[in-house]
Amino acid sequence: EMSLDGKSAEDEVKVLREKCRDFDSTRLYSEGSNDDFNNAQFTEGDDYWTTAKIKKPSAGEASDKYNIRMAFSWNNDAKGGFLEGMQPNTVKDFSEAIKESGVTKPVLGHETAQFQTYPMYDEQIEKYSQGIFEAKNLQKWKSTMQSKGLLDMNEKFARASGASAAVQNRAEIEAAMRTPEFGGYEILSIQDFPGQDTALVGLLDAFMDDKPGGFKKEEYKSINSAVTVLAKLPKMMYDGDEDFSADIVFTNYSEQDLNASAEWSVRDENGNVIDSGAFDEVTAKQGSVANMGTVSLKAPFKDINKAQKLIFTVKAAGSENSYDIWVYTNEKAENDGSVLVAGAYTDEVRKALADGKKVLMLMPGDKTSLPNSVSVRWTNDYWSTMFHGR
Repeated sequence: EMSLDGKSAEDEVKVLREKCRDFDSTRLYSEGSNDDFNNAQFTEGDDYWTTAKIKKPSAGEASDKYNIRMAFSWNNDAKGGFLEGMQPNTVKDFSEAIKESGVTKPVLGHETAQFQTYPMYDEQIEKYSQGIFEAKNLQKWKSTMQSKGLLDMNEKFARASGASAAVQNRAEIEAAMRTPEFGGYEILSIQDFPGQDTALVGLLDAFMDDKPGGFKKEEYKSINSAVTVLAKLPKMMYDGDEDFSADIVFTNYSEQDLNASAEWSVRDENGNVIDSGAFDEVTAKQGSVANMGTVSLKAPFKDINKAQKLIFTVKAAGSENSYDIWVYTNEKAENDGSVLVAGAYTDEVRKALADGKKVLMLMPGDKTSLPNSVSVRWTNDYWSTMFHGR
């Protein structure tokens, strides 16, 4: 676009950037935040780069290695981002993309950790009654939910989406925290953003209250503080005879170098210790992600006789973090013929169900097996797809 004096808008922004820099050289300046969305590139002269990805992939090329946030770095990404395609883990970070960028200035993640949750309609609408705005958007969608006969599920939807958003937020934030040389990340806001359609993507609602099923303050602080201990788990699910390993790292974004030692434990949900240990003190340089040590256990779950959730906990310098891991026994279920296993909803399946028999459906997610289905993802909507009238 051209301004009135014939200069391009881009030129004008550069002039403004330099005027700001001349006025106050103690600050860092950039022309914009994620301003080259469709053709990501660093702007020479900026002091830092805030973006969702570092490069536009070639035709047919996967975008994963260029992304610096876990979900939806590209509009309607066919794969849905890292969280949809990866085996659950806490190892993935953005080192590959930062290296690929070749940028020597700080690179920051744009609108990291942004997942929409479902609102509690009556509670939210009532909060607006004390101000000058009327929540007509929420009223509309409440009416839609009611017309579908689902209003009695409102609280269940809200709590389920709040809980899954917390899991996804944690994955995003920890990936950023454990990335060495990462400049940091920004979030849209800590609260929901009703100013551009309806974006219920905050950690808190628009009134700064906790969301049903979502983060509590102490939970959030455990993964996102200046000093944070993290575990890098290559997987979260184990058979009883598998080995277990985890690297322990320590992010130090405090104001000085820190000396810290780490301790760890694996416990069941009743608090019984399965294994534990500690590492010697290390020096974590300010601004670094320091390696504390590696937990390496040989078949630690071999004596577990039922599938269950275990809790892996790490502690260092006043920071504590816990990870749920899932352990399964090596027993295999045998079908004695009483269960029909099917890959599609066939006449045989319908008859078996009509006759009161048991059916196990293991269907591939395609239109042949599920012709009337709607494609879905595990991750919550990013931004506000639900509220754009679709």
